[in-house]
Amino acid sequence: MNMKKIVAAAVASVMAVSSMAIAASAAVLEVTKSGENGKPEGNVWETNFAEDEWDADTLAKVDKVVVTVTSTAYVNGGMGGNTIAAEGWAQSGQGELGAAGTGEWTWEGIGGFVKGVGDDGEPTGYFKAEIWWQNVNDDGTDSKVTFDCIEFMDKDGNVLYTKGEKAAAPADPTPADPTPADPTPDGAGDGKEPANTGIEGVAVVAGLAVLAAGALVVAKKRK
Repeated sequence: MNMKKIVAAAVASVMAVSSMAIAASAAVLEVTKSGENGKPEGNVWETNFAEDEWDADTLAKVDKVVVTVTSTAYVNGGMGGNTIAAEGWAQSGQGELGAAGTGEWTWEGIGGFVKGVGDDGEPTGYFKAEIWWQNVNDDGTDSKVTFDCIEFMDKDGNVLYTKGEKAAAPADPTPADPTPADPTPDGAGDGKEPANTGIEGVAVVAGLAVLAAGALVVAKKRK
């Protein structure tokens, strides 16, 4: 196999692994906006806390929600839910991304979420994260917004529930010690004798062997 085929195979393998990683980290919400700026369709991620995964005592400890948002254009939105502190519906302030990129929308001081059932049999615990406004891209093409991850935390910042997957921070490519090693032997150039590397000893032994061989030849000639 020639070098071009080896390189092509390696690139194909890397791309395949990358595609698998992207597929594995699906967003909580994905919205595309076309045409004009405004409120997009399918703009809400919501839950009524009715499923067994939401424990009432744990929800009561939630004091902060962080939504990780990625967008190709300007976008704003917010969160809301039935909280214990408000004894009903409460809502966050507006979160936004002023340009393409990734950022966080945060709602703090929640005071616990409600999990229960009303007199009508309907769940009373409810939460939603919503896009209020989404621009198309600057060149007029469709924009894309994703809620990559939604984290429910207590007042100390401990994560109690996570929806989606938060991307890991990129590794720092800078080596721990960027200073290159000095190839100069110890003592060289500073007036001191260089360190003994063992080469000198080999050279001396080789020289003695040559002298001994020469002496043997001379002795034979004399005989």
